[in-house]
Amino acid sequence: MASLFERVVFWLRTRRGPARHPPLWSVLRDRGASRELVRFVDPFGADLASAWSECPRAEWTIELAALAPITAERLVDAVAHLTPEASADALAASRARAVAVARAHAAGEADVEALVVATHALCCAIIERETEEVASIPAPRDPERAWTLQGQFDALYAEAQARLAERVREVIALAEVRVAYEGLEAHPYR
Repeated sequence: MASLFERVVFWLRTRRGPARHPPLWSVLRDRGASRELVRFVDPFGADLASAWSECPRAEWTIELAALAPITAERLVDAVAHLTPEASADALAASRARAVAVARAHAAGEADVEALVVATHALCCAIIERETEEVASIPAPRDPERAWTLQGQFDALYAEAQARLAERVREVIALAEVRVAYEGLEAHPYR
């Protein structure tokens, strides 16, 4: 007769718990994600929902979706949704380039890195347009005021990036990303 200790050890070795997913950073690293994105998702472990909802940059949300892989049409829609079509000339050119690269990625002609670079350029053009008033202020001679001005610019940049990331999340829902990463099919009880 087995002792209680042996039975507990046997039970612990043979029990089947919930399916465990590898850490998100490991999956992304294996799929060729940028170093910055891998560093960002590291503290989240396998919690895809938190990483997706708290992602502070638009190009990272696009990269997360592209590496999932999300359907090509949704990815193109997300890139196009970052800025309206009827925008300024410089912004329109950057938008057209980003959408073209997203379409090329969807057709298998461009890699994820090219998509991230084009999305980053579009985000920079949008943010530059939104922060023109702070950038046009001449640099103060007082170092304390210079740090304050840099802090204002950094805060505006972070807010603009968060807004752009939210625009991506408006087009691509967490459920789509979860199905693509975890391989879950649409199930009525999930």
